Amino acid sequence: MRVLLVGDHPPPFGGVAIHVQQLHRFLRSRGVEAKVLDIGKGGRPVPDVLPVRSPAHFGLRLTGFLASGWTVHVHTSGNNPKAWLLAAMVAGVPAGRAPRFITLHSGLLPDYLAASAARRAFARVALAGYTRIIAVSLAVREALLSCGVPAEKVLVQPAFCASQVQAGEVPVKVEAARARRRPLLTMAHHPSPVYGRKVAFRALRKLMESHPDVGLALFGPGTDSEEFIRDARELGVAGQLEVLGELDHPAALGLIARSDV
Repeated sequence: MRVLLVGDHPPPFGGVAIHVQQLHRFLRSRGVEAKVLDIGKGGRPVPDVLPVRSPAHFGLRLTGFLASGWTVHVHTSGNNPKAWLLAAMVAGVPAGRAPRFITLHSGLLPDYLAASAARRAFARVALAGYTRIIAVSLAVREALLSCGVPAEKVLVQPAFCASQVQAGEVPVKVEAARARRRPLLTMAHHPSPVYGRKVAFRALRKLMESHPDVGLALFGPGTDSEEFIRDARELGVAGQLEVLGELDHPAALGLIARSDV
């Protein structure tokens, strides 16, 4: 078996990229020849992770793997037009006879598809070329079935690989935060409002009334932005924050293991 994973690969350290990284490691640990076509931002070199920087480059690399008989497994959110264009592109390449799989990761997918009949029709066409469609939840599965995707093609499987979840060493600043905060809360941060930064800050403000030593550790992108700093000041929690920036996944798991909440 030879497997080509298509999707984002860290950094940044979050979301679909982590699932792709973990599955890649898992396959390699089981002796499967596996590579990743990294369609994300890319980062430091990783063995068998191949960055692509344009649609033309991506198409050429993908066609080459398909023509050589590689099984292709696409990982994408399914909650925006770019994700569905990717799904359609991979399914539509005429080269190769090996099976093609796709995992649809986002909990926002059902609402995205429900908003438009045209979206549902495009999703049905885009998924027609896949042997198996993996939904990360029952809600995602039901949304796909509402598009007319055959039920026998859809498998519900959480995007989680337990053998790869291993807490690692943490930076000194994490240990320092642990030492001075009681309790220590931890939050994965992203600039998107979906992650609820203002909600967390308002909750922290309320906790300060009964727990004056409380601290909120945040890791992820966007913690150095003007908007982040403004929200922290306006909501009166700047002095309670432990801003850690982006952490690789083992370090993030180590931070979570050391946190109270």
